[in-house]
Amino acid sequence: MTVGNAQSIWDGEFAIGYGRNGLRDNGLADIDGILLDGTIT
Repeated sequence: MTVGNAQSIWDGEFAIGYGRNGLRDNGLADIDGILLDGTIT
């Protein structure tokens, strides 16, 4: 999602998703969860 435009004081981008990582080491559990990313300028 992108917010703002060329004439805005605030401009930015936001992203949300879901990630899953299966680890090769059997001593460690697989991890998964919600991913958030964003920038504001």
